[in-house]
Amino acid sequence: MLLAIPSLLFTAPIVGFFIGKWADRYFATEPRFTIAGVVLGFFAAGRETFLILRRVQQLEERDKRR
Repeated sequence: MLLAIPSLLFTAPIVGFFIGKWADRYFATEPRFTIAGVVLGFFAAGRETFLILRRVQQLEERDKRR
């Protein structure tokens, strides 16, 4: 589960960049949506990383109780 974190931190901002780039071309608002996409990508990656770490921590606590 922890091996997913580096790929999340790498891919989420890149996906946000490309979605933002597409939206900028579609709405002719360069670079507003690109910047927003990258920021949202970093936010999503950070949130998902936090949730993964919390799940791993809960699993470790359950294993210690047994």
